[in-house]
Amino acid sequence: MSERVLLLYSPAGGGHRAAAHAVADAVRAASPAAVTEVRDVCEFAPSWFRYDHAWSLIQRHGGRTWDWMFDATDRTEVRALQRVRLPLHAAVFAGLDRHLRATRPTHVVCTHYLPALALARVRADVALRAITVVTDHQIHRAWLTPGVDAYCVADDAAARALARRDPAVAVEVTGIPVARAAAMPVRAIAADAPAAASWRCSAACPPPTRSPR
Repeated sequence: MSERVLLLYSPAGGGHRAAAHAVADAVRAASPAAVTEVRDVCEFAPSWFRYDHAWSLIQRHGGRTWDWMFDATDRTEVRALQRVRLPLHAAVFAGLDRHLRATRPTHVVCTHYLPALALARVRADVALRAITVVTDHQIHRAWLTPGVDAYCVADDAAARALARRDPAVAVEVTGIPVARAAAMPVRAIAADAPAAASWRCSAACPPPTRSPR
């Protein structure tokens, strides 16, 4: 059975999209038989949910408000944050759940936490390997989502920060994939994607024996 790799990004800014397409290109190069799909997560939301427009508006006119929200939510305990956003996400992104159950990808790579929030809801129905590629150098608490098998991060400092937030998570330092020319970060994430039985973020690194400190 050929592997089916679904890459999901958020349209807020261009970096998440670029990272998703960079990983997809490397997956196709490493495993031409794999079925690779790249999707904007907002395609699965109602038409009124315009995350990209809201993000642009905040960037233009609400910088201080965003800074306050960023800091406030980063101080919020993870379980409290999940109690608020998980039910809202389930209501808005029911279409993503249906897509995951219908297409049954073997691997899902998220370059934003917005699509990653759906993964825990479908794990009982779909046998998939879930990876979140953190496209920020700062590890905000929002990046921690249930149902994710491993996180790929930009550098050692980000790995240590993520491990402090949750010592149980699997973390790989891969860099942030931004283009096919960024060979090491992109290949490190993609090279092991078809290995459904034991997929991790980086095929070049041994499985972590302990969390970074």
